[in-house]
Amino acid sequence: MRQNIEIAKNADKQLRRWGEFWLAQYVRTGTKLNTYESYKHLLTKYVFPVMGDRIMDDITPMEWQQFFNHLIDEGLSPSSACNIRKRVSTLYKSAMDSGFASTNPIAKTKAPKAVKPDYRVLTAEEAKEFIKMAGEGDTDYYNHMMPVVYTLAIKTGMRKGEIFGLMWQDIDLVHRSIHVTHNLSNDEHNRPYIGTLKTDSSQRIIMIDDNDIAILVQWHDWLEQHRETMGKNYLGGEHDVVFPSLKGTLMRFTIFSRRHFRPLCDRMGLPKHFTFHSLRHTCATLLLLADQHPKIVQERLGHSSISVTMDRYSQYIPSMQKTAVDAMASIFA
Repeated sequence: MRQNIEIAKNADKQLRRWGEFWLAQYVRTGTKLNTYESYKHLLTKYVFPVMGDRIMDDITPMEWQQFFNHLIDEGLSPSSACNIRKRVSTLYKSAMDSGFASTNPIAKTKAPKAVKPDYRVLTAEEAKEFIKMAGEGDTDYYNHMMPVVYTLAIKTGMRKGEIFGLMWQDIDLVHRSIHVTHNLSNDEHNRPYIGTLKTDSSQRIIMIDDNDIAILVQWHDWLEQHRETMGKNYLGGEHDVVFPSLKGTLMRFTIFSRRHFRPLCDRMGLPKHFTFHSLRHTCATLLLLADQHPKIVQERLGHSSISVTMDRYSQYIPSMQKTAVDAMASIFA
């Protein structure tokens, strides 16, 4: 500990040295593991290689502005550049609080203008085809599991980590509901673990229908038979997750994407930027286009506020504009 403190005292000049100390001593111990991993990834990949050897107080707001603009010029999305800017600003604020920087130059920079993404979502017919084709792979186990995974993803809007972190104890068959309380994440060594949810609003109860209950019960029974067939080769684990790997371990996202999700997207002719999160967008847009109230969609997806839902998906709600026009016409009739 004494050595770390001495390093910190001598690290008030270089951004990289203070940043690494800050990550280890403040972020790693004071935030969730996935938050720490996100901070570390953004700083080590984008910031430290360019600005790491610079003296913190010597980097001007103009240089930082040029740096953020350059990130976008190199193909990074404006939202990602904004995220990096926020992390650097937080780093500077912490350095100021600890006496290792005198000012925060990020405060005098302008955030890159965020461009509203044009989500590629599935139509209702495409969603049905997506689920159907998920059961036409070359492995019997995943042919049974993946249609259930994608059905829940599209119909509930659950995040990937929430889907693969779902446990059987979280499913209430009597009240036809799913209690979203767990999340599958990766640690700094890319090992999966069951952790906490992204935000407090992510913890929620999602109602499901009779068909969802039926396919979950069917999958549960099939999984039990699979466990018996595998015998000692079924490794299992401390968590009774609904969607384990073939051998019963927690699902690894990289393997899932490479062997299952991306090949299915390719067969469907979907673009490279179509991700598992696009199924969440699909859920939201299908519900909104079916005239479901945005508040219901917000609660189902676990957004922190209804403004998040409206800002993200308002372009997919043409009926709202029509309702507004009809209302104004009625007022002045």
